[in-house]
Amino acid sequence: MPKEDLVKIIPKPKPKTPASVYFLFWFSFALVIVLLGLSFFLKYETIILKAEKDKLGSQLIVSQEQKNKEEELSVISEQINDFPIIFSKHQNFSKIFSFLKDICHPKVQFTDLDLVADDYKISLFGETENFKTLGEQIVILERSEKISDLQISNISLSKEGKVSFNLSFYFSKDLVKK
Repeated sequence: MPKEDLVKIIPKPKPKTPASVYFLFWFSFALVIVLLGLSFFLKYETIILKAEKDKLGSQLIVSQEQKNKEEELSVISEQINDFPIIFSKHQNFSKIFSFLKDICHPKVQFTDLDLVADDYKISLFGETENFKTLGEQIVILERSEKISDLQISNISLSKEGKVSFNLSFYFSKDLVKK
């Protein structure tokens, strides 16, 4: 028998794989699994952080809107608090007309009115039929307790024979208070 056949018949021992190769295989396998797990964990954390960012962003927007509303309400609150002060100092100058209606002579016609609100002064330009009516109007004004410092000026006769005049006087503050 030839030698060649003998060699083929006897089983050859399998070459042994070094332990370091097994170690490296299992180490890299474990490393791949850990990296895959870490990648899934990081993706999950990223999704959670984005959701939290969106939530905080919406809260920030709401917070900014709330801050703007609070500033607006603060201004309105100050105005509301100032209203009683302003209202207590309010003066109703339209009451002057009813006062003038009560103290005007029926035959005297006032055509112009100048009101100085800060000084409580009225200047009137008027016309009447004669000097007697003008005198009666002056007496009515002088008797009024709500009028002071009555002055008459620019008394003249018009072409139609009417008496034109200017009156100015100070009136009581009580006439215009609420």
